Amino acid sequence: MPSDGNSQDWLQDVIVCNDSPSYDTPGDVTVYRSAEDLCIAIEPWRVEGVGHILNGHGQRIRLMLRDEAVLAELDEGGTADPETLRSWLRHAARAVHAARVHRAEAKGGWFSARAGLGAREAEGVLPDTIEGLLAYIHLR
Repeated sequence: MPSDGNSQDWLQDVIVCNDSPSYDTPGDVTVYRSAEDLCIAIEPWRVEGVGHILNGHGQRIRLMLRDEAVLAELDEGGTADPETLRSWLRHAARAVHAARVHRAEAKGGWFSARAGLGAREAEGVLPDTIEGLLAYIHLR
């Protein structure tokens, strides 16, 4: 999709899966760069049990099978739900934060390095925007 200059266009491509029985309850949250990446990662036998999927704007994505190929489709009739998306990402960010705090307090060793927390991160302050949460979850 060509850009019209709107920096938010890239969020359309981001896919977030919430592997939870309940749409409103964050579970194991996985972020994909695109629907194509999601379709490559999901085995055909798993399509029925994937959980709940939104794009970076909070629009619902449906998965389907066609000749054993996994396909993703935007639910055009649905309403965007960015608040639920944000709650899923906050849940994932809190898990990342807890792991980073644990690593920062650890001594380090042969196979694990210590984490260096930023000043705000050390205070427990996490991003609040969808873009900031996506970045925090995936920064090394």
